[in-house]
Amino acid sequence: MGSLRTIRFGLKRYLKTVTGFDIINDEGFNEANEVYSAKCVQLKKEGLAKVQHKPPMANADLKKLYESAVFNTNNPKTLLNKVFFEIMLCFCCRGRQNLRQLKKSHFAVLVDASGKKLVTKVVDELTKNHRENDEAEQGGMMYATEGPFCPVASFEKYLQHLNPQNEFLFQRPKKNTTADSDVWYANMVVGERYLGDMMKNRSKQAGLSQQNTNHSIRATAVTILDKSGFEARHIISVSGHRSESSIRSYSKTDEATKKRISETLTSATTGTSGSDFPAMIYDPQQITEPALVATS
Repeated sequence: MGSLRTIRFGLKRYLKTVTGFDIINDEGFNEANEVYSAKCVQLKKEGLAKVQHKPPMANADLKKLYESAVFNTNNPKTLLNKVFFEIMLCFCCRGRQNLRQLKKSHFAVLVDASGKKLVTKVVDELTKNHRENDEAEQGGMMYATEGPFCPVASFEKYLQHLNPQNEFLFQRPKKNTTADSDVWYANMVVGERYLGDMMKNRSKQAGLSQQNTNHSIRATAVTILDKSGFEARHIISVSGHRSESSIRSYSKTDEATKKRISETLTSATTGTSGSDFPAMIYDPQQITEPALVATS
């Protein structure tokens, strides 16, 4: 419905400039506007009135994902799962076609001034928000972490077992291979459909509480950064959004926050701890009706 509204206002501006007619406010266009309004109602009934962004992943689901066999780094399929997820999370990649076209040469493993390893993106893919002439510096980094879930260690292991004859990053796992094999992946890029359904299928396999999509990973990244106190201008430098207003739709009030809000409000009325406000408890017997004063 947003596209329909945009076209309508575009026509209004053009026709008013050229002819002086206002197709939205002039009485001569009442019938056309009634048809437009009826169409908007129909679109709402069909659930097409507003784009519904996928919600971010719950913290419990993130934990479950990492603790499940879905992210096992000793298997070519599940190692691909983990690397894919972490690249999506840290670099906020988007689009099936863009994902399929990512190459090994687009990323580099570096060491910063403090001696810590990181993965950085050295080539930006084209997206709907950033085209050939976009010179804005953007993109995230993926730093090494302590423990068995280190994303940089997984990325390096993945690169080590990729097929050297194929330049693309996401390669199809070989059917028959062993853990001690040098090459775990075939000389064949993973298809767009497989990549596009990656998170949906992993959600089912790991038994997560909701069916997530690849866009859910992007929403999760923005939400985590927002709740961690990062300024919007820093978030969009990683997410690739064109403006700060674009990320507001991701900043939802989660269930835990709503619970704290409810507890704060109810504690004010019941006198329980957790609120600085005094309990608002009234004695009905102390409430009197206002006296009626006769007027002449």
